[in-house]
Amino acid sequence: MVSSEEESQGADSLLEAFLASEIELLAPDILVLEVANTLWKQSILLKQLRPEKARSIFHDFLTLPLSLHESNAWTSQALKMSVELRHPIYDTLYCAPANEGDCEFITADRVLSKSWWVHCCFLSACSQQ
Repeated sequence: MVSSEEESQGADSLLEAFLASEIELLAPDILVLEVANTLWKQSILLKQLRPEKARSIFHDFLTLPLSLHESNAWTSQALKMSVELRHPIYDTLYCAPANEGDCEFITADRVLSKSWWVHCCFLSACSQQ
């Protein structure tokens, strides 16, 4: 989820470009678990979503033509980045393909973008899109 209006507009632009097949979105396969966990948290712990709505959102998410890749393919690079940046591997796993030069890494996570900016020339904040 994105928090500010500026980030939301950037995310909306990315989604529109993705749905129009103008860009490809890559992610490790753990994305499916992370989305499901976030929906569970918003539904059960935070009471921000009704369980039926969480299930509906997850169903819609599963229909997106995302390019999900096995996490194992990027784990070594992600671990190297985690050690160098002193950051959890769950985040660097998303960043690893961009670090290898295959694509640009875009995030709405302000903490992530501020802490990595000097290390990752391939990183863009979602609000810059």
